[in-house]
Order: sequence, then C-alpha cells, then structure tokens
Amino acid sequence: MYCSKCGKEIDYDAPVCRECEQAEAQTALVETPTAEQAIPPASGGNPRMRGFGKALAGCIVGFVATIISVVVYLVGMVSVLNALEGGADIARMAAILMFFELLSIVPAIIAIIMGVRSVKFFKATPSELPKPIATLVVGIHAIFFGGFALLYSGIFMFILMVFLMSV
Repeated sequence: MYCSKCGKEIDYDAPVCRECEQAEAQTALVETPTAEQAIPPASGGNPRMRGFGKALAGCIVGFVATIISVVVYLVGMVSVLNALEGGADIARMAAILMFFELLSIVPAIIAIIMGVRSVKFFKATPSELPKPIATLVVGIHAIFFGGFALLYSGIFMFILMVFLMSV
C-alpha cells in the first residue's frame, strides 16, 4: 500500500506513514499499482543493449574479413607452389591474389572503426544510465577480428612480395 499524501510505500496495517507521519485510515490508502501501472513500458528496449547492433555488425564484418584473409592466404600459397611446378605466370597470379587480399582489408578497417565507436559509446554513457557491457565486449571483438585480418593480410602480402622479388 502507498501513503495517500506522500506516495511512499507503507505496511497494510500501519496507522501512520513513517515518512510524512500522516495518519492513514484503511480506506484512505491507495492500492498497490499493478505491474503495468508501476513500470512504464520501455521505449528503447533494454538500456544495457544500447549500441549492441552496430557492435555486432562490426564483429561479423571483422570475422568475415578474417575468414577471407585466411582463405586467400591458403589458396594463394597452394596456387603459387603449384605454379612453380607447372611454370605458370607467377607475377600475374600474385597480382590476382593481392587483389583478393585487398578485398579483406576494406571490411577489416570497417570492423575496426565500428569496434572503436562501440567502445567510445560505452565510455560516453552517462553514469546515471546502466552501462552497455555487451556493446563493449562485442566492440572489442570487432577490433580484434579487424586487426587480425589486417595483420594476416599484411603478412601475406609481405611474404608474397618477398617471394616475387626472389623469383
């Protein structure tokens, strides 16, 4: 039950409100509100999940960039080794492989940008609002996947360039 004067919650049997010391008759007490009345529906969903969608998109893009980078690396190394045995044009094959490896750099950079923005969003959340921890964690993963794809692409291109210069 709630006090009819100050609105504070009081015991059902209490004759006096402890907050305002107003004498309450049992008939003057306000009934306990139902769940629909007490908690207004959230307009934006769970406040702890703010920014999560963008962070998740960045993580997925970074993961895809990592997969592309690794697959191009493996396919590239196998095809360069096969080209050495077969006498194919290695320079042309290397150019094609570098093009596909560059395709993984663009989503990797996008993933890093989205991850950094998610971490900044977490840090910029006012202290009176609940912190979106899921956004922070997934944003860090986006940075990791994007960075790994960039690192892997860079290593592959370096190995490919050293290999081309030695041939």
